[in-house]
Amino acid sequence: MSELTASPTDIYIDPALTYPQAVTKAIRTYEAAHRTWTTEYTALHAAEDAVPKAAAEDTRALSAAVAAGKDDPGGREVKAARAVVVANERTRQAREKATAQTDVLKAAIAAAGPELVPLVLAHIRALADDYEAALEDARRKTRAAAIALQDATSGIRIVAPTMRDRYGLAVSSFASAVAQPTWPVQPCVAMMSRLESIERVIVERTTTTRA
Repeated sequence: MSELTASPTDIYIDPALTYPQAVTKAIRTYEAAHRTWTTEYTALHAAEDAVPKAAAEDTRALSAAVAAGKDDPGGREVKAARAVVVANERTRQAREKATAQTDVLKAAIAAAGPELVPLVLAHIRALADDYEAALEDARRKTRAAAIALQDATSGIRIVAPTMRDRYGLAVSSFASAVAQPTWPVQPCVAMMSRLESIERVIVERTTTTRA
């Protein structure tokens, strides 16, 4: 089987989290194994592409040799095909090692689960707070921009007589209220409510277990 159709298993890792030491170590090994597989996979792809090019080169060299009354030993295609076999095996081994490191990382994360839960929840809460703050800043800037635009459209009254007398344009209705976008009042309220429920359950069950 060509390793071009296979890939190692993987697992999502949030790069923004600070993991326990054992998980951090497993992540480094996992990432190194997957980088090695990517390198070998890329080399295999290049080796596969080289085979038809080598065959064409054999044909050209033989034709030129015959035209010159000579012979050409060829062998470029065979050499390229052998390189594919080697690259395919190296890629297979790299894939299996990467998959093994995925299993190791999954086990490390599972073992650190109780330690990771509060870290993940705190990270979610912090980003939700950042989102709310960014949204409020956008509201403030939009309100200020709307007021400035409203003032500008109202200013058209200054030149209304000229526009009416010189160009025949009636602009009295141009200056109207500037509509503001509809903002979600509390975009994270449902998610935060769910997060608080999760935190309550964790506290309750932790307390019960200790008791």
